[in-house]
Amino acid sequence: MVGIINIFVIIWICVYSFAIFDRDEVWFPRNRHSDYYDRGHSDPDDPSQQSIMFNPSGGGLQKKVEKSDHVSTSKMTYVIWECIPPFINAIFFISFFYMAKDWVDVHAN
Repeated sequence: MVGIINIFVIIWICVYSFAIFDRDEVWFPRNRHSDYYDRGHSDPDDPSQQSIMFNPSGGGLQKKVEKSDHVSTSKMTYVIWECIPPFINAIFFISFFYMAKDWVDVHAN
């Protein structure tokens, strides 16, 4: 049952990402303690890596020059990375189900 639910999760991720979500890029969470900028992969001054934050003191939206806790990535990369864990879970749950079913069939009176 859980293996089938994981397959439905994969289908939902694909349907939502390709049919409902209309942007080509998505924000993917970055590891909170990442040394992403220190390794030279991205420039923190790059506008695509800066975050737009809401100022609760009445200033509205303002651009802050700070490291964002998310990184912009393509929709296809996001779908692939989000579908890998449910796919692996589905394989394990379905294979364990059939291994247990075979054991039960062999040990049935």
